[in-house]
Amino acid sequence: MNETLGWNLILIGNLVRPFLNARQREVIDSTKGDDWYPAEHLVALLGDIEKSVGREQVMACGKGIYYALKEQLEQTGVRTPLQAVISIVTAYPQNNRGESVGEWRIHQAEAGHVVIEDNTIYDCALGEGVVLGAVRAFGGRNVRVVHSQCKKRGGNACINEATWTESA
Repeated sequence: MNETLGWNLILIGNLVRPFLNARQREVIDSTKGDDWYPAEHLVALLGDIEKSVGREQVMACGKGIYYALKEQLEQTGVRTPLQAVISIVTAYPQNNRGESVGEWRIHQAEAGHVVIEDNTIYDCALGEGVVLGAVRAFGGRNVRVVHSQCKKRGGNACINEATWTESA
């Protein structure tokens, strides 16, 4: 069974709260951050959001994660957009577990440019938003994320290539 920490459900649930129905809000409100929950709950929540309000809102959830966690990440030493993107790789298995939960992998990384693979169980719009949010939250400007390969279009994984300029 794939599992996700309750904090993930709470964070995503709060980012999309205006779009949740009463049952979904009740589930989010009763979730305990340090407990593990079936990851399929989060997959379903994201699917419901995409169906009701669109892919852009799922992507906005991904973007919001790094803004919401910026202070905590800074306490661990994350200071630059590149460090933020690299932190996705280590943060994911700390927050998700299970035989088929997938993973993130860095293919190429340098200041202003990263190629990262998203082979997780979550919607690729969330992953694309996570990469975009990580770069922007830590000062990247003129950010561009290209979703060059996609699981939904037959790829083995989603590949996101991000480019940016560093803020002065």
